[in-house]
Amino acid sequence: MKAALAAMINVLSLIVAGFSAGTVFILLTARPAVNTITISVIHKTLGETSLYIYLLAIILASVLLVFW
Repeated sequence: MKAALAAMINVLSLIVAGFSAGTVFILLTARPAVNTITISVIHKTLGETSLYIYLLAIILASVLLVFW
């Protein structure tokens, strides 16, 4: 519950600061996907090639969703 409230406060503060809704959406969705624990687990379990594919997919999805 506290995490959801903190996320809503972050969203509102970013929108009030002038960020577009698409940018705020990307920041909130891509941030958990690229933390160091997730990256290290993917690297150790799936290998370096899979890690690069994973990161490339996140980057491409983020760029495409900003303009959607």
